[in-house]
Amino acid sequence: KGHTASMIYEDDLAMIQKELHQGIHEKRNFMFEYRLIKPNGHMIWMLNIGKVLKNAQGEDELYCFISDITERK
Repeated sequence: KGHTASMIYEDDLAMIQKELHQGIHEKRNFMFEYRLIKPNGHMIWMLNIGKVLKNAQGEDELYCFISDITERK
């Protein structure tokens, strides 16, 4: 099976990188939609909702909820 990052639709890659970078460095919640191309060639839509939280050691950790929202599109 392919790695999920390699399945990201090329036109969405810059937006994903920007949203993740800003969310992590600004320690803010984020939400964005993007497309994946499955190995069979079909495109699906994903929703990523995330935030940075402190762990027990006081270090930042990224938490994300990712869901297939293709049927809503």
